[in-house]
Amino acid sequence: SEEEIHLHHIVPKKENGGDNRRNLIYMHLSCHNKVHVKGTNTPEALKLLGLTSEDYQRLERINLTWHNKQKKNKNEKKGSPLTSVSGVAVYA
Repeated sequence: SEEEIHLHHIVPKKENGGDNRRNLIYMHLSCHNKVHVKGTNTPEALKLLGLTSEDYQRLERINLTWHNKQKKNKNEKKGSPLTSVSGVAVYA
């Protein structure tokens, strides 16, 4: 029988995990459920993901950088103040 395949965020989105390829992994439904039951960064879950704790820490750093870049890009799209006069921002 075929088992459903899920896409898993290695570093959870709520912990600044991004949607970048390095943070995503395809998993069988049963393994995906086990990872979430055990907790994403526990030794048991990391073993299911084929990662070491060092791999996980590296991914956390990559995702934090990715998250900050996304946030910066979003703020730049809104427009940033060109100048400030008496505390009043002037936008382009």
